[in-house]
Amino acid sequence: MLVWLFYAMSLIPLWKAWQANRATSLAHTIIWAFVAWAAWGFAIGAGTNELARYVALSLTACLPVAVLGARQPGLAAWNFVVLGLLAVFLLPLAQGWGALRASTIQAVFLSAILFFGFLNYVATRFAFAALLVVGACELQLWVRFDNVLYASEHAVNGLLVFAPLPAWALSMWTPGKTSLDRLWISFRDRFGLIWALRARDQFNRAAAHTGLSARLSWSGLRLGMEDEAAECETILRSLLKRFGMADRTV
Repeated sequence: MLVWLFYAMSLIPLWKAWQANRATSLAHTIIWAFVAWAAWGFAIGAGTNELARYVALSLTACLPVAVLGARQPGLAAWNFVVLGLLAVFLLPLAQGWGALRASTIQAVFLSAILFFGFLNYVATRFAFAALLVVGACELQLWVRFDNVLYASEHAVNGLLVFAPLPAWALSMWTPGKTSLDRLWISFRDRFGLIWALRARDQFNRAAAHTGLSARLSWSGLRLGMEDEAAECETILRSLLKRFGMADRTV
């Protein structure tokens, strides 16, 4: 009952995530997250059903890949890449004619994709929530239900249903001294390490090309002179336009 209570409560953070990101290029990723969360709900209800939990794992592993394609142009087309990856993940079900026949290589591949999802958010506010999710998924992936204590299922369920709550709590406040810093940190924490590092490098090259002394660090903007702020904002919002965050105020 406690697990189902937390599962129901987690729908609030997911809905808040949709409201906050539906106008950004993360909208499709949030939809994938709803599908994965529904699959976990079915898996929790099914108890130790290995097939249901493997499908939920496969859908969860699609999320970090969906984030990698969360930019315009090509946002809609990237969903076909995610679908193709999902087909690869579900191949062991086809090989077993409905029974799970995953090889060690297939399990390692799925595990690596899940772990990458954590690494992409390791330096953000959502690192703890990502750690809870990947910890539950890795535990689920490498444990055989017929060879372990029943308590392992409760551990997986508990880690998963609790994960959205600290993420929601941390999302209510964006650190940063200025509105421009908060915009950058909001983008950084939503899209993760890969996109943030790329955007930061593009900003710094553009700033240097226009003769600005300002530089963008992981924690925010470092101005050489105060009168550079307006130009820096123009550059940053231009870079974030492809992610649907150019017009956002934080």
